[in-house]
Amino acid sequence: MYRSMADAPDSPDGPDREDFVQALRFIHAMEMQTRLQLERVDAMVAAIVRVLAEQGTLPRPAVEAQLERTQREARERNLADLHVKVGPPVDKYTLTSPPDLDCAALMPVCQGRCCRLSFSLSFQDLDEHSVAWEYGLPYHIRQRPVDGYCVHSDAETHRCGVYDKRPAICRTYDCRNDKRVWIDFANKIPAPMAETDRLIMIRKRDTQPPSSDDPPVQG
Repeated sequence: MYRSMADAPDSPDGPDREDFVQALRFIHAMEMQTRLQLERVDAMVAAIVRVLAEQGTLPRPAVEAQLERTQREARERNLADLHVKVGPPVDKYTLTSPPDLDCAALMPVCQGRCCRLSFSLSFQDLDEHSVAWEYGLPYHIRQRPVDGYCVHSDAETHRCGVYDKRPAICRTYDCRNDKRVWIDFANKIPAPMAETDRLIMIRKRDTQPPSSDDPPVQG
């Protein structure tokens, strides 16, 4: 086992970055498949235990009646744990930014706080090897521990270092009605950073994946 890709032998048959990435993606896919299988077992066992506790017997209709509830509960427990998330399978280069939203002009006011919001990268992002993701939380955008900003956001100007290859949600996100960013967009009154932090932590508990019209969530 090689400690890093630098230790891999320099030969046509040796592992390269693409081999490593594909292997890692396969491991993540298998991990998610295992989670779903365990979720189904969890739900079935919970349904059986409840029926036995309530009736002392195990009639099939009673178990099936319990399954919908126990499946829902198992899914909630599963989503509450760390698990692999992948963004929507869209071609980000076909997407357009919201009209009349001049991010460059707004940056000095909002401090680019949308770059502190987290979301899942798509396979298109992963294949390009341009946008970094959290190794401990695949495949969320990687953020700096010190300030919570995306690692591609310049610490001083907050400008994006991978702008041309930025993910789909970065292209379509509209901050104007997001209370984590603005108290009053029309008058350019940003939310206090403490309020942004509070709302980010509340949204962190949201287990639904973001869509093109849903702002990113803190990871």
